[in-house]
Amino acid sequence: MKAPFRSALAAIVAGVVLIGPAVVAPGASAAPKPTPTPPAPDPSSPLCAMLNGSVGQLLFEAFTELQGLDPSMKLADMLPTLDSALKKMSDGLNEAKAKSQAPPYLAQQIADQADYWTKAYNAVHNNKKLAMAKLLTGKGAQAKQDAAQKLLDDSQAFCDPNAPTPTAPATSLSLDSTTWAPGKTAATKVVKVTANSSWKATADPSCGPIKVIKGNGQGSGQFKVKAPKNKSSARSCVVTVTAGSDQQQLTITQAGA
Repeated sequence: MKAPFRSALAAIVAGVVLIGPAVVAPGASAAPKPTPTPPAPDPSSPLCAMLNGSVGQLLFEAFTELQGLDPSMKLADMLPTLDSALKKMSDGLNEAKAKSQAPPYLAQQIADQADYWTKAYNAVHNNKKLAMAKLLTGKGAQAKQDAAQKLLDDSQAFCDPNAPTPTAPATSLSLDSTTWAPGKTAATKVVKVTANSSWKATADPSCGPIKVIKGNGQGSGQFKVKAPKNKSSARSCVVTVTAGSDQQQLTITQAGA
């Protein structure tokens, strides 16, 4: 891939195309999401051939044109350059989307970027000012163009013959409770799980009538444990939650009659 891609795109993200800073609402926080594993490098793939060929040339020309824009220019004066550059971005990414046979980790990024730049081009080409304002300014545009930088970085790593093979991220797993002592009457316990991968909660056979409800998840979530009324002696058992090589346990002791 051509070296000027990085500096050209950095200029776009920095604000050449009217981009404003991203805004996060005070106190807003997102639940941890599972971290996908990047594919092993494959410089001989169709995607890398396209990035080093027709698609790469289109994107390079688009970035160069966008980099040449002066933010002080009137929008009307920017439109011809924007129209040309965004058309090349749209064409290049849609070609990659259709023909690159990219691995899923990159294919989704390419599809998202193709959709975004196609919408941006259509807004500019048809002089739809409200659509342009939405697509090319503000936090939404910043996020999309930050994603363009990520796609560039990930594609360069994928096409680099000297890049190390990526390893899966370490799993993490924790429960908000590790013990539960319900009385002899029927009871339900909600257990919150914090994880960065898929997980499964399983009750030991010794739990008998004590059941796990909705004991599978992806990333952070929760499951329930239901203990029916206990008409006999006290009972105890363990619910084990497994995520990759990590395990956490909920120890249950229910009072007897």
